[in-house]
Amino acid sequence: MQAIQATASDSLTEASAYPTTEVELIARLQAENASLREALSASQAALTDAHETIAQLRARIDELERRLGLNSGNLPSSDGLKKPIRKRTMGLREPSKRKPGGQPGHPGETLRQVPDPTVVVEHCACHTCALPLSAETSAGYQTRQVFDLPPPQPLEVT
Repeated sequence: MQAIQATASDSLTEASAYPTTEVELIARLQAENASLREALSASQAALTDAHETIAQLRARIDELERRLGLNSGNLPSSDGLKKPIRKRTMGLREPSKRKPGGQPGHPGETLRQVPDPTVVVEHCACHTCALPLSAETSAGYQTRQVFDLPPPQPLEVT
């Protein structure tokens, strides 16, 4: 647009700088008018092409947003690509009909109390209030055994 204005102002300057006849001035203005009309039609064609390209790109953006689900109102991190979510721990195995854990009828294994433990701890006082424990104040008792792992053996490097 600025080039068109510059051309028009240059031609008027040239026309006023050189005194010519009216016929020459009219011919020069008609030629300039014709060149400006050609430039305008070329600009209008480029603008029409630009509008078509914009319409195509907007249609493509709408399609991609629809496929991605960006207009769902969810946070972008929770939007995903609409693929089914599969737990990583499940792998390719089919789920079984049984509940997890020990099945009915399976014999259980547990650590039994040993008859002669290595260390016996007698509790003589309450660990909370430090009052002595007696048969009158006790509501019952429980026996427990704690199984400690043996200390690890040093590694032998061969």
